[in-house]
Amino acid sequence: MILLALAVLFAQIGPPMPQPQPAPVQVIQNNITLQVPEPDPEATAEMAGWSFSGIVVSIIAPTLVNWTNSMLDIPDFFRTTPPDLTYRNSVVRELAELVRRAALGLMLLAIVAWGIQLITRGWVEGPWRILFGAILALGNLVWWQWGIDINNAINTAIAAPTVGSLVRPHLSLPTLTNNPAEAFAPALTVIATAIVYLMLLFSMFIRLCTIDVLIVVGSLALFCKAGEATERFYETYVGWSVGVLFSQIMVTITLRLATVLGAVTGGVAGTLLMLGVLMLATKMPGVLASKFSQSRSGGGGLLRNLTVIRKLIARA
Repeated sequence: MILLALAVLFAQIGPPMPQPQPAPVQVIQNNITLQVPEPDPEATAEMAGWSFSGIVVSIIAPTLVNWTNSMLDIPDFFRTTPPDLTYRNSVVRELAELVRRAALGLMLLAIVAWGIQLITRGWVEGPWRILFGAILALGNLVWWQWGIDINNAINTAIAAPTVGSLVRPHLSLPTLTNNPAEAFAPALTVIATAIVYLMLLFSMFIRLCTIDVLIVVGSLALFCKAGEATERFYETYVGWSVGVLFSQIMVTITLRLATVLGAVTGGVAGTLLMLGVLMLATKMPGVLASKFSQSRSGGGGLLRNLTVIRKLIARA
């Protein structure tokens, strides 16, 4: 009975309905070939030139101008040697005093060396050398004060224009337009002005630091006059010191000539003249110091030769 009932129920329900099949997918493949034209060299070069010009005009030139303007506000040590940064400075004086005590401590060694030479050679110059060297070492700061004050007085009398008055008129940034190439050449002159000014600033800063070092070691170098064997160090020191200190006079004269040459005016000609003046002023400290050092060495050699001749005459 149960089987018969299931058969009747299956006959009423019927077989399962078939599931719908998905529609067939049609794949369409299109092969498209693009013909890319060769790049135009002139257009590529023009775009690269505009990009480089834009970087120079909008980034490099403004950065250098900002640096230069900030440096123009520092104390003027182009035309004067500030006493507060040299012989009046507490640190410089303290170090110079320390070296002076060490130099005077060598006096006993110099006296012993003079006595040994007197015994072994039978004749040497009198002890005036040791006394003279001690006097030079004791007055180290005084000599530098006199030299710096004389240097500043001469520079003040020359009445050179400030470096800022020469540089500021040539630091105007060009206006950036749709074509940066139009402002490229003016931007280059501004960049050149800023670079040359920074070179001069660095040169004068090195000069000032060199003077401080020379002041500190001055007592020891001047005491080298006490001995014949060490006199060449004294001569080299004096020549270098005179050259470095008074080279600022040449710098001031160069700046003064800027007003004569018309470098204070605007335009391309004024910019080129101003750059020439600043480049010449940049080279003055090193050139004059080396020349003085060489001349002092030559003079020292002549002095030693004359001393030898005098000794031979005295012994004869």
